[in-house]
Amino acid sequence: MPGPADDPHRITDIDSLTALYGSVSQRSRDKVFPSLLEEHREFIAAAGFCVLASAGDHYLDCSPRGDAPGEAFAVLDNTRIAMPDRRGNNRLDTLRHVIDNPQVAALFLAHGSAQALRVRGQAHITLDPKLLSHFALDAERPRAVIVIHVSAVLLQNTRAIRRSQLWHSADRLPCD
Repeated sequence: MPGPADDPHRITDIDSLTALYGSVSQRSRDKVFPSLLEEHREFIAAAGFCVLASAGDHYLDCSPRGDAPGEAFAVLDNTRIAMPDRRGNNRLDTLRHVIDNPQVAALFLAHGSAQALRVRGQAHITLDPKLLSHFALDAERPRAVIVIHVSAVLLQNTRAIRRSQLWHSADRLPCD
């Protein structure tokens, strides 16, 4: 199977990419903030799900995270978000990556909303007893908590959510 280098239509430089798409509008630039605003905090409180992206030495990863809205994540202050690391498959992809390379990105979704909250920052893993207790579920504490130190945040209306009909119940796959 041919690789990307074999594609004669491949875009290989930023100038060509910019010529194709045009420049970013000032309105879009003004939506990116270095810390959490009240509307971001409210969205995180309503979100029950996020995808946490991380990068290790050999591969990238996206890990689903979630609990009931209002319990899934905690905004610690305007620059820190915490999320539990619940019992799972013990692959530890995300946790290994955070130790090797703390740069992460998270995409928060709130059921029914056509908005998405994008967060970039540096993460660390903690065993802080207060955070472990905060995220206890049915009296079981998570093994660890991931804390993201926010460097950029963007709340956007996303056409992709509307086009995909993500929240339309008729299109759902059966649950296990």
